[in-house]
Amino acid sequence: MRSPDSEIGQEAAEWLADLEQPDVTDRHPDPVKRRQAFLQWLARSPEHARTFSATLQARRRLTGIDQQRRIDVEKLMRMRTSADVVPLYQTLVEAEETPRRPAARILPLAAAAMLILVIAAVWLWAGLRNPSAYVTAVGEQHTYKLRDGSVVILNTGSRIEVEFSNNIRNVRLVSGEAIFTVEHDLTRPFIVHAGNTTVRALGTTFDVRRRGAGSTDISVVEGAVQVASSDQAEKVAAALESPHVTPSIPIPLQLQAGEAARVENGHISRRAHLTTADELAWRERRFVFRETPLSEVAAEFNRYNRIQLKVAGPSVREKLVSGIFDVDRPQSIVLFAQEDPSLAVEPNADGWVIRSRASAASKER
Repeated sequence: MRSPDSEIGQEAAEWLADLEQPDVTDRHPDPVKRRQAFLQWLARSPEHARTFSATLQARRRLTGIDQQRRIDVEKLMRMRTSADVVPLYQTLVEAEETPRRPAARILPLAAAAMLILVIAAVWLWAGLRNPSAYVTAVGEQHTYKLRDGSVVILNTGSRIEVEFSNNIRNVRLVSGEAIFTVEHDLTRPFIVHAGNTTVRALGTTFDVRRRGAGSTDISVVEGAVQVASSDQAEKVAAALESPHVTPSIPIPLQLQAGEAARVENGHISRRAHLTTADELAWRERRFVFRETPLSEVAAEFNRYNRIQLKVAGPSVREKLVSGIFDVDRPQSIVLFAQEDPSLAVEPNADGWVIRSRASAASKER
């Protein structure tokens, strides 16, 4: 018959194994209930907290020493008992030389230690459950390889949060723009959430850009994607979280390679799609504009640069621009405007203001 200490040791090892899995486990399929159960077990007695802490420390030490993983740590953790605990941070000599504390101080210290261990356990839990975040600053672009083998290229001023489980691969585009090249896996759908938009990859390369509140652009380079929006997004996401995912989930729009769509205020519409080279020219830090309003051109440059362009006046904002520009040189648009006899360029605190020459002349008078 096993001793109570041995049982606590095995329970601590089992909890550690559970907590090291970022996804659901067989013992605890519900993440919220698992967290509650763990905290209840931890708070049951100081011995539970002490044993869990020792188990965690031992695991970290063994992992650091045994780089080739020749030691079966899980087996060792389950074999350990309270009698097996080896002091990891204090030698026996130090322990003998440490003076005994008065009994009156033991209970407050034990309570404080218990509180610290509970906080540490909650921190550990949060760290294991939080999704991985990838971020780029203004003007930056980075390529990341996710743990499933998929590749993400983040454009300027972008952020994604990645959380994979056994049933699904979820990516949330918090801001900015990203190109996803998805590793094929029929058992785990790859879903990108951007505001109220849900994009499901069908073995593909595609671009998703959040343009602002309620507006998202999707364009497909290779393969195909399925797009949902508004209230349909929640229903689709809930269905895909189920272990019984079927291809018959209703999704309103499917895009093939070379197609694009915009989701705005809950409505999906197909949009004119540039060629692949034009659409993804930002990867080479170039803009390709074809009959694009000057207001949109300025907004694109502003995404990449701290020098900001402002376009004043309705007629100027609607002026059409065509050409290829370097994303890092907003001066090129300034030169373009200066060569137009109908436009005037003025410096301001952040950069330049482009307005009509008539408006600039009346302002001077």
